[in-house]
Amino acid sequence: MAHLKPLISTFSSTRPFELIVGVDLKGTTVEGLTMLRESLQQHGKVFIFHNNGTSTFHPKLFCLRYHERTDLYVGSGNFTAGGLFTNHEAGLVLSLGKTAPESALLTQVNECLDNWSINAGNCSRILDQKLIEELVEQGLVVTEAQARAAISRGQASEANKPPNGTQAPPLFGALAVPSAPPPLAATPTSNSTSAGLAGNAPITAPAAAASTPTPVIANNQTFWIETKSMTGGSRNILDLSMRSLLSKGDPKGTSFDIGEPGFMQGSVAFFGLNPADTDTYKDVTLIFEGVEYFGNRILFPEGSHANGTWRLQIKGTAFSGKKITDAFREKGQIHYLVQKIAIFEKLGADRFALSILDAVELANLQAASNFLAFNGSTKSAKRIGFF
Repeated sequence: MAHLKPLISTFSSTRPFELIVGVDLKGTTVEGLTMLRESLQQHGKVFIFHNNGTSTFHPKLFCLRYHERTDLYVGSGNFTAGGLFTNHEAGLVLSLGKTAPESALLTQVNECLDNWSINAGNCSRILDQKLIEELVEQGLVVTEAQARAAISRGQASEANKPPNGTQAPPLFGALAVPSAPPPLAATPTSNSTSAGLAGNAPITAPAAAASTPTPVIANNQTFWIETKSMTGGSRNILDLSMRSLLSKGDPKGTSFDIGEPGFMQGSVAFFGLNPADTDTYKDVTLIFEGVEYFGNRILFPEGSHANGTWRLQIKGTAFSGKKITDAFREKGQIHYLVQKIAIFEKLGADRFALSILDAVELANLQAASNFLAFNGSTKSAKRIGFF
């Protein structure tokens, strides 16, 4: 959704935009739905379709209507970075005019879309914050971190391992696939653009300037860190490093490069802070299980409470007045964050989705990560990773 959010926001600010999303097979994430909801402007609407029976909602269909034609895409790709950019997919695009056969086909398409949205009864609901929270409570959607860990587990279980425990040679080769491009920055909608798109001009994304391919870490939006024992009376303070000892990956040429072999910027840099600027602080919003909690402060403590490192105080409050620590206590554990893995997905400069996984998922997260390091200058520090 990071790639699509600015496009959806710009489009739905001036033109009708409707999307039908499924939540079957736990292929839809909390972060994806949250970003989708945030991208909608006054002309945007999203339906969540789910048949509580045995069938799976699996269509991939895009219908773009203009004054004189309708462009129709039907294919295999999901509405994800993989489906749009990096997977091996196939699809067909038709441009339908006003002839009788084309109009008949478009009528069938419209009937299908209506049957998955306005005519679906209680199998279809409008996306809003309350629905996201209900989907989380019922286990119908998962976090990005949970999805990645599940994929890693699946890859590990499908590995070809003979009985003696040694790794067999791979049965297939590997082809290089270009990475998805960096997400577009949101751009203001101009009158000339609106007029052109309302006519018969195709919808296109802004052209990207030619440049050297960016290393993977520069575009990473997800970061995880071991919590171990935590600090604070409620065990809700997470230490963040000023510099990190690398164990996998090379940050050279990226914003994490500090010009020192074997090291990179500390974990505090992921939250947009300069590790050396210890006189400042930053308040961030954490979205935990679909609820926004404000006022989680990142600072470099001084005096008797200082330990020479940055800290993230996870103690924000929701609009309802509920504290994030109350949500943790509802999990039935005295110190819910202790001996876990905290995963942060960047949704904006000051907004991050927070997911918590059990420490047993560490190996899976390491396998799924592009970069690994220690949350400090020694190998005794907590492990951290970037997707």
